[in-house]
Amino acid sequence: MHTFGLVLGAGGDKASAFHAGVLTTIVAETGWDPRTAEVLVGTSAGATASAQLRAGFSADDLAARTMGEPLSPAGQAIADRVVTPYQGGSTAEPSKLPGKPLLVARSVLGGFKPGLAFAGAMPRGTVSGASLEARINEMFDDPAWPKAATWLVTVRLSDGKRMVLGRDDVQVATIGRGVRASTAVPGTFEPVSIEGREYVDGAVHSTTNADLLIGLGLDGVVVSSPKSIAPSAANWKEYPTRTFFRRTLQSEVDKVQKSGAPVLVIEPDVAAIDLMESDTLDMAAVASAASELTRAALNRSKKVAKRLAEEASAADIDITDSGTDALSDDA
Repeated sequence: MHTFGLVLGAGGDKASAFHAGVLTTIVAETGWDPRTAEVLVGTSAGATASAQLRAGFSADDLAARTMGEPLSPAGQAIADRVVTPYQGGSTAEPSKLPGKPLLVARSVLGGFKPGLAFAGAMPRGTVSGASLEARINEMFDDPAWPKAATWLVTVRLSDGKRMVLGRDDVQVATIGRGVRASTAVPGTFEPVSIEGREYVDGAVHSTTNADLLIGLGLDGVVVSSPKSIAPSAANWKEYPTRTFFRRTLQSEVDKVQKSGAPVLVIEPDVAAIDLMESDTLDMAAVASAASELTRAALNRSKKVAKRLAEEASAADIDITDSGTDALSDDA
């Protein structure tokens, strides 16, 4: 049996479509079910996707929810538990003053960290994430933190420190609260209070945070990174922000691979970026582009692809064996 880590990066609605294309293609090409990941690392939009996987949505149902298409009977049963309407409107006129000026200074003095500077410079957000929190919790029979390792990344607003909910010594009452904290974009959403301290979007630290999987003894790691850019397209002049995220991700991946785990990375190319940044976002087109990029990545990273397929095959055998034993016992 092989163990895998799955990293789902930030990027809003665009990221949801990208993740959908990545995950459904991995299932189609290898048979591996992302719900079985040994460790899930979710940042911002990736935290929302991670929670949905842990709630039991399959990759196909995750894609169907993203595209507004019919779900499987099992997926629909989970979706039917969600009764809270999503409310994303602003609750108050945002302040024009920076929320945490000290974070800007900290980002400069500690080696320039643009995400941290952004969090400090932006005014305090006023949009409530309460409805998202409720909707995530309603997906679960028990919204307490999942037993399977589910690491949702957030940043502590007081000092800019990355915190990993589900791993670090921070008591979070529910998975919905964790998702709300990981998706609290500075300047837009209200910071989220946990144990009396405030937290914001984990992308302030990194859009992927793949380095959290260093040294865990995993047999492979899959990274879906909607906010970076494929190496062949990286360009500081045309895509400075995405190129920065690519450099950050490459550093994370290098460390994970040096610790012994091969890594499969899926990032958008120029064509996918054009779709993601279009004024009329076509979710299905983004998912389709991500699907093609995933097939290409699986062809390049044959070791990870082979292990994913082996794990899927082993899981099928286990299911068959347990079913046969149960029938024998009943007889």
